[in-house]
Amino acid sequence: MSGYSMDLRKRVLALREKGATQARIGELLGMSISTVKRYLVRYATTGNIEATVQGRMKPMLGTAELSLIEAQLETHDDWTIPKHVEAFAVQSGLYVSAMTMSRAIKRLGWTRKKRRWVRGNATHSNDGYSLT
Repeated sequence: MSGYSMDLRKRVLALREKGATQARIGELLGMSISTVKRYLVRYATTGNIEATVQGRMKPMLGTAELSLIEAQLETHDDWTIPKHVEAFAVQSGLYVSAMTMSRAIKRLGWTRKKRRWVRGNATHSNDGYSLT
C-alpha cells in the first residue's frame, strides 16, 4: 500500500493553518483522523511531511553462508537438519533455527530422498510445482 500524495499532505497542512480541526480535515479529505494527526505531528517535529522510507529486514543468510551450507550438503548428504544446524553454527559462528536451515536448503534446490539429501529434479522448481 502506498502513502498519500504530497499534494494531499500539503492540503492537510493548509487546512490546519486555516483553523480546521483534525476531524474536519479527515472528513473533507476522506482520510482517517489518525493519519491527519500523524502528518501534523511529523510536520511539527521534523518540518516536513514527506513519506518515510520503510526499512526491510536483511536476509539472515547471504551467498557466503549459502555456499557453506551447499558444501556441507555435498559432503554430508546423510545428516538431518538439526545436525546441519549444529555443524553450520560451529563452522560459521552463526546459529540459525531448523526452519531457517530448511528454507535455505530448499532455496538451494536440495530435497531429502530415502534419508539422503540430493539435488532437486531438473523438471521441478524449488516450490514443488512442475515446470512443464
